[in-house]
Amino acid sequence: MARWVLYPDASGKVDVSPLLRYLAEDVADDMRPLTPVDEGDMVSTIRVLTYGSKTSARVTVGGIPGKATGKPVDYAHFVERGTSKMAAQPFMRPALYRYRSA
Repeated sequence: MARWVLYPDASGKVDVSPLLRYLAEDVADDMRPLTPVDEGDMVSTIRVLTYGSKTSARVTVGGIPGKATGKPVDYAHFVERGTSKMAAQPFMRPALYRYRSA
């Protein structure tokens, strides 16, 4: 794991988009093996999105149909946090915690 320090006075002079994409891809790669697998839909929906200015990157889970069943995956937050009828099975937070100081 690499550690990157970006100073505020250099933020306008440095193109951070490759760095953000790199870090987001690392988080997504760490998240995949930690994801509980029933049918494999949740793992297939983990992806990295960048936005117009490319100064932000987001790792998302769900919101699109999974590859295994073709049904929309809209339950990742229930798996991560648990419910009154199901214990939590965290997979997002452990992956993010590895990079919290990056």
